[in-house]
Parts: sequence; C-alpha cells; structure tokens
Amino acid sequence: MKTSVIRKAFFVAMVMMVAGLFSASAQNSREFFFDKKMNDSGKMESKTKYEFVEKGLAQAVYKYEYMYDETNRLIKTEFYKWNETEKEWQLKSCINHIYNELENCVKLEYAIWNKKAKKYNEVSERASYWLDNEGNILSYFMTKENINTFGKFTLAN
Repeated sequence: MKTSVIRKAFFVAMVMMVAGLFSASAQNSREFFFDKKMNDSGKMESKTKYEFVEKGLAQAVYKYEYMYDETNRLIKTEFYKWNETEKEWQLKSCINHIYNELENCVKLEYAIWNKKAKKYNEVSERASYWLDNEGNILSYFMTKENINTFGKFTLAN
C-alpha cells in the first residue's frame, strides 16, 4: 500500500512538472506548436501549425493534409495557408508521390495551386529517388520547370 501511494505521488509530481515545462516552453522559447491528426490506420492525416500572437492566444498559420493509397503509402501532400482576412484555409501547392516498383523508384512532383483557374498549374519541379531493397536512397535526379538536370547525385557503395 505504501508503495502504491508513493507511485501515485510520484506520478502526480511528474505530470505537474511536465505540464509546467510545456507551459513555460510554450510561453518563453516556443513561438509555435503543431496539431497533428491521425487516421484510423495510425497515419498522419493532417498537421497544422499555430503561432502564438499574444500570451495564451494562438493563430493558425499553415496546414498540411496527407492522402494515402489502399496500401497506406503516401500519395499526396497538400499545403494550405490560413487567410486571416477571409477566415479560411487557402490551397497553395501539392506534392504527388508516385511509386514504381519495377524500377524501385519514388517520384515526387510539385505543383502550385492556381486560384483563378481553380486547378493546379503544370508540375514545376520533379524529383526521382531510386532505392535499394532496404529502402535506402541509391541515387536521385531532380528537375525544375523547363530546366534539364537541375541536380543529380549518386551515392557510392
């Protein structure tokens, strides 16, 4: 019984200490925090960044939304920015993740949202990553807009 009381007291003290650290950290050194939402599969569905504007008050800044395929692979990441004047999230860009098992390659395509046309512009940047069987990057290739060979890098064994 005595051990149980000591454990409970220790637990309560630890909780209070951690809460105090988070509070002090948030008010003193951290000027922002993230709110992460998970889906039923345990994958991140969205991540929202908030910044402290006044003591104790936070304002949304930006948000990422993540989409997955039927095998729980990330296939799309959309970036939104909070518009305080209009009080709404505004879509800014996305990254599409394309998987090619035959080449053991993952391709990323970046596109910017066109607000007037209400659709994404043409892909402006691409990156391809070739992986070994353990998922380590062997090499990558990047292009930006209409520029050929923005960068290429190959890891040596």
